[in-house]
Amino acid sequence: MGEGHRVTARYEMLPAHGAGASSLGTASSLGTVRIRHKQAAGDQGSLLEFALAKVADPWEAASEDLRFAASVAAAGMLLRDSKYKGVSDWKLALALAKPASVHDGSGRRAEFVDLAQKAEKPKRLQGLSAMPLAA
Repeated sequence: MGEGHRVTARYEMLPAHGAGASSLGTASSLGTVRIRHKQAAGDQGSLLEFALAKVADPWEAASEDLRFAASVAAAGMLLRDSKYKGVSDWKLALALAKPASVHDGSGRRAEFVDLAQKAEKPKRLQGLSAMPLAA
């Protein structure tokens, strides 16, 4: 990665408990995000620490990249039938992905939407497989 590049990363964060818990965490924060980085021409790394606020912006204020990443994460959990999928379903994954695919210069987001629609179809047809065949 170089100067001017953008990256959307998704991490699962678990709250720290007990020894080693966040020194910046307070009653108004969930914990601390620590990022190590090094300047391109430098030899030494630097540590940045940020308190993770409990108050979040409304979902509508999220960037297209974040909304699309959430859609991909939901689809991945659905494909694995993850116990962490919560209330996620294909309808939600597609509802997140479609509006976040408007500015899709490469066509990759549209391809994901197409794949998610295809993955959703077997779920809609599951009830048909239980029907007896006519003799």
